[in-house]
Amino acid sequence: MIRPQHYENIPDQMLDSLVRYVLAGTPTGGFLFAVLSNDLKEACGRADDYNIGILHVYCCWLWNSAPLSAWGSPTEVHEWIKMRRTNGPLHPDHIRWPDVRSGIKADSVYREGKA
Repeated sequence: MIRPQHYENIPDQMLDSLVRYVLAGTPTGGFLFAVLSNDLKEACGRADDYNIGILHVYCCWLWNSAPLSAWGSPTEVHEWIKMRRTNGPLHPDHIRWPDVRSGIKADSVYREGKA
């Protein structure tokens, strides 16, 4: 069972990329794109030695924080990016962050205007 403390295993740069993607539709790298697209084969092929071991944590993080329309297939990922570019970034308060670290990072990214 994944608990909020398990999200601490997601490296800072990866969490930053996930938060920016959710808030502003900022494109991610290949590994996270595969995770967001629900492509297990591609995600495993692109994961480094560390991230392959916590792939399930990324899936739980998405399930508990990202809007369902933001992930699940390559089409949904591309549509989310397009929608965020058209409609602007989400405010961090519109997302129920699964852990304190994600919420703090989201607030910081939003305040810095990087979302």
